[in-house]
Amino acid sequence: MIAWLIIPENAALISWVAFVVGGISVLLTLAGLWIAIKQLGAIKTEAEAQKLAIEAVQLKVASFDTAQECQIARSLIGDIQGKLRERDWPEVLLSYESLIQSFLRLSHSNSSLPLEDRALLVKMTKDMANMCEGIRKKSLEPGHHLVLRGQDQALRDFSDIMTKVTFSVVKDIQK
Repeated sequence: MIAWLIIPENAALISWVAFVVGGISVLLTLAGLWIAIKQLGAIKTEAEAQKLAIEAVQLKVASFDTAQECQIARSLIGDIQGKLRERDWPEVLLSYESLIQSFLRLSHSNSSLPLEDRALLVKMTKDMANMCEGIRKKSLEPGHHLVLRGQDQALRDFSDIMTKVTFSVVKDIQK
């Protein structure tokens, strides 16, 4: 066989065979490249679908955690109302501090709360901090009877935002 390849009269035929084999190789390479690009597109689509699925699960988990935090905040609002009636100022302060932390956790949660609700939660934490400061100042004054104005309305506002956030989160969980 090697002797046949060495004969100069066969060089043209060998060149044509090499040219045809090279052409077939180029066509097969292009076909392989096309298949690889098509598979990469499918992999990209699948990866994007998996990413969206993971984000949806994370949103549901965050919404569930937010719903639990809403229940904690509602409980703290009830505690504050009871302690205000009893005029147990140290306990009122502790409950307000806990409610501030709960509202901050809600405002920074990973759930899909609207930005205006998050901003309202932050504003309410500042209002609560101001109330705590007022309670501390007035409770330290000797012989001064502590009267808090606006507590009922503030607690209704806190309950209102908790209701709104809870409904928003429950809607996300039900999707």
